[in-house]
Amino acid sequence: MASFVQLTDLRLVGSILGGGLRSNPKSVNHNQHERVKMAFKTKVVLVVLLVALMIGVPPGLGQQPPADNRDNLYSVWLKLSMMGHNQSEIERILAGITEQQLLRLKNRLRRDVLATLQHLNLSSEIELSRTEQDFVMIRDKIRSEIRFAGLENDRLLPRMIRHKFGISLRKI
Repeated sequence: MASFVQLTDLRLVGSILGGGLRSNPKSVNHNQHERVKMAFKTKVVLVVLLVALMIGVPPGLGQQPPADNRDNLYSVWLKLSMMGHNQSEIERILAGITEQQLLRLKNRLRRDVLATLQHLNLSSEIELSRTEQDFVMIRDKIRSEIRFAGLENDRLLPRMIRHKFGISLRKI
């Protein structure tokens, strides 16, 4: 009697856990066959999706910049500047852009130089400077930023710096 109760309990637990004790090998085989069919269907769907993506999406789509992006000119200018080209050389390289584009690009570069100098807390450094050596170091910082932006020959930027920070850049 105890073995019958244990066997009944095992069947009950087995049925709760997913299928019970199967005495029919055909049902086990059928379930395995269904799983294989489902896995095959999943693989077919994934392969079709992958092929559709490979055919439908051109390579490097996420890496292609827009054709007329102003940021692109800005990046080109800064890259050329970091490669050691001065303002005149960069302007010759970018000779294909319009005068208005060049003006907007230079204005953005000027604003970035001023913002960087502001971020470097140049105003307080100027106020705290007491010796000529302090002012030489400040002018060197400013020259470095101007060179980094590739605006060595720009006439407006030194005036903007003098207006914003109150320091003369005669020797730049």
